[in-house]
Parts: sequence; structure tokens; C-alpha cells
Amino acid sequence: MPGWQVVLRSDELGVIPRRVVVEGREIVVWRLPDDGVGALDDRCAHQAMRLSIGNALPDGCLVCVAHGWTYRPDGSNALVPGGPRVRAHQAHDDGVVIRIRLG
Repeated sequence: MPGWQVVLRSDELGVIPRRVVVEGREIVVWRLPDDGVGALDDRCAHQAMRLSIGNALPDGCLVCVAHGWTYRPDGSNALVPGGPRVRAHQAHDDGVVIRIRLG
């Protein structure tokens, strides 16, 4: 898969978000309810807190622990329509490894 980078084995990603580094960029990856994988830059748009120490919600959103800012897998702000976004990346889990392609 051209442009895709292997970041984890599939069995290394459970329900807790993980930080990975792709081409020097810190990325948070987490499991989505449909068994997919989300991938965003690992910094909240509010005060640059690491999203990887946040929580994944049952609906697939990721919550920053600092002030509760919440992001959808596409990087949009789930609480403030049109609010600050976080850069999203493509992620794929083939059951063996998780790959990311930077967006």
C-alpha cells in the first residue's frame, strides 16, 4: 500500500488510545465502534494537550482530558459545529497490522 506506514500490530491497540510517531509527526490512534481505527494529530486544538491520554467514547469520538474538547474521527469538533479541527489521517487495520497514511 503506497504511502502507508505500519505503526502497530493489530493486537497492540485495545480500547485505550495510543500515541505513535509517523515521519516525525505524533499521531493518536484508537479503535472505532465498527472495528475501524481513527488517527488524528496527537494535539488538541484548544491547548495542545496530547489526545493520546484522552478517552475514546462508544460513538467513536475522542475526548481531550484537559477540558473535554471532543473530536470525530474526521478531525471535526463534535461539540462546536464549525469549531477548531484536528488534522485527520487515514488508518487501516487488516487484522494483522495497523497502517496510517498522513493526510
